[in-house]
Amino acid sequence: MFVPTRHRASSDSSDSSSSSHRRTYTLAEACLLGWAPHNLGMFVPAPPAIPHIPLSTLASWRDVAFADVVGEVLALFTTPSDPLLTCEEVRTIARQALQTHDGGFQHPDIAPLVPKPDAPNTYVLELFHGPTQAFKDLGMAVLAHILQHILAKQDKRIKLLVGTSGDTGASAAHAVASCANLSIAVLYPSRQFSNVSDVQEHQTLDAVSDQCAVVECMGTSDDLDRPINEAFANDELRTTHNLGSVNSVNVVRLLVQCAFFAYVATRLPSHAAATFVVPTGAAGHVAGGALAKLIGIPINKLVSAGNANRAFVDLLNDDSLDGSKPTVTTSSPSMDIRLPYNLERIVYWAGGSDEASSVAATMASNGKVLLSPEIKEAISEKLGIAAAHAEDDQVADAIRFEFTKHGTLYDPHSAVGIAAARSQNLEGTDEHPLVFMACAHPAKFPSTIHDIVPECHLDSLVAQNSSEPPTPTRIFERHTDWYRQLVEVLESLP
Repeated sequence: MFVPTRHRASSDSSDSSSSSHRRTYTLAEACLLGWAPHNLGMFVPAPPAIPHIPLSTLASWRDVAFADVVGEVLALFTTPSDPLLTCEEVRTIARQALQTHDGGFQHPDIAPLVPKPDAPNTYVLELFHGPTQAFKDLGMAVLAHILQHILAKQDKRIKLLVGTSGDTGASAAHAVASCANLSIAVLYPSRQFSNVSDVQEHQTLDAVSDQCAVVECMGTSDDLDRPINEAFANDELRTTHNLGSVNSVNVVRLLVQCAFFAYVATRLPSHAAATFVVPTGAAGHVAGGALAKLIGIPINKLVSAGNANRAFVDLLNDDSLDGSKPTVTTSSPSMDIRLPYNLERIVYWAGGSDEASSVAATMASNGKVLLSPEIKEAISEKLGIAAAHAEDDQVADAIRFEFTKHGTLYDPHSAVGIAAARSQNLEGTDEHPLVFMACAHPAKFPSTIHDIVPECHLDSLVAQNSSEPPTPTRIFERHTDWYRQLVEVLESLP
């Protein structure tokens, strides 16, 4: 069962927002809603409803395929008696969504765990073998299939609203395309204001259809989050359009990312508790790792690896986060985020709903977050989260070194993790293997990669995106009312 992250005190027992906070939600309900109603934040599994996976269960999953591990983790959070989504149904959906043919995944293992060359007890989890070559394909495929399953039972439609700083939009649009009961609006930052690659832009714009509206926003990723958050905070608008979210705010995305860590645990020696290096933007991936630790997955540390925007480094190492500072444009555009909204979930697990409400309020009012020493300690000790970051020159050095020495290419986001780990002198051991989360295929960023290692060859994916991209459905210009225009886009969708 799931609860909202934010607490709203009310002495009036008839107050609907107070009632919404007190009640719990099934996985199906939380999935459909995306954000909790009445501006109560995001959904989280909360004690005592957080399940625990015994080590013996993990051991029994040792030969279980990736899709089945995802299904088992989702089933742990599914209400058996829920007529909209049963445990067996969610297992079947995960298996159908994550397959190499109809699902568009290119590797038989879906997400292979491969040893890193010349680095004992060190591995790379390759999460980029999906249809848009990004790790978000995994969670998005499962989420879209679950939504379609529920809506078909109800004979209803839903309009999805998603903001993307690079990969999310294309991944979401691809997943939705085969789902008859879903339509979607995707907002992405113009390349004038971001480092969204030409391949990322092509993949997103290629999805434009009657079912999918794509909006180019003349601003940063943080800028476009504001009208999206305003839309979800408007209960009347949400009800009118049956609005849903497929950003990492959606709890299904969180659970699938949690399953990544469970899958790795089934492939490592039973005594091992890995240190994971997790490239971090909006912090959904590292939040999934924190949930994995809470349900009993053996995890030593979760190293949140950021780029020059330094969100978690500022927060955990330097005491405060000032999200009002301009977003830094880097070679890892999907992580160019100053305010990681999944921080709200992490703070909830560290200190409860009052702390999460406080963080959400300060982020909304002035973009600044200051954590108490107690919360910082709980984030570190209870959830296992540490922070490191890498500047663009360090990322370039890591890409060049890995290619020159091992012939292995990493995309800039995955390379943030490698560079951040190098800066902290992290090494894998028998007891604590080191696992890098590889987020995207390097061919999604041909200009960046060729600038760093011009001798490499990335022709195959570039060729798929060599034509001029189609035009967006709409462009949101600076100093105009983006919220009003967003409402108009939603009204245009079926």
